[in-house]
Amino acid sequence: MPECAIFSRQICAIYARRLQLTSPRPPTCKVAIVGLSAADTQLQTFIDKYNRGASYEEAALEAAFYGLGRDLVRMMNGLGVARKLGLHPLSESIDLNRSGHFLTTSLIKCASLTVNGSSSDFDPWKYESNVRCITERFVPEVLERDSIEHILVLGSKAKKALTSKVRMHGVFVHDYLNERGKVVSYLPHPSGANRESVDLASLDREDFPTMQQHQDRMWAKYEIRQREKGKRQAAWR
Repeated sequence: MPECAIFSRQICAIYARRLQLTSPRPPTCKVAIVGLSAADTQLQTFIDKYNRGASYEEAALEAAFYGLGRDLVRMMNGLGVARKLGLHPLSESIDLNRSGHFLTTSLIKCASLTVNGSSSDFDPWKYESNVRCITERFVPEVLERDSIEHILVLGSKAKKALTSKVRMHGVFVHDYLNERGKVVSYLPHPSGANRESVDLASLDREDFPTMQQHQDRMWAKYEIRQREKGKRQAAWR
């Protein structure tokens, strides 16, 4: 096995054991929260916990969606998902992996193996093994739970995979799941690059800005950036 880009042979050993960064599957979970693939933060958390004596399963449980829980809860509260499921308001301190209401999982179970550990370069439909992980592992995982009503998918690449790239029995995975009673929705991935989208999705309905207010806010930010850019250019002259 070739060395992996992020953590060299240490990750290869974990990868060989089929790393499963997922939560337990409580029989009454109502919502599946679905990421793209395990990336640097989750992998490093897994390694740290495992090296400090945690069991393989406990380390994987700690690593799933590590550092993202607060923003996920804010979006579920703001968009009304928690209220619709009778869970409103969700506490921002809730452990999504252990609460019993959620199945936390991902489209691709293998690690992101880019140089910087980011999943932004990870292509979920490029290789047959990735597609099979979606169709033969992810789809059965959510369909076998009759209690799961909603599937919340994070990020644009995961959305593209399900809505326009990966098919099952002639239809895209999104439609395949819908036809079987699962409501599939898409949220911004709670990363720093998506801060604006995450903040908007986290607002209560009464606090949500109008389109004009949003445009005014973005224009004001643009003007500030342009002024700062002009000051830097003037300083170099």
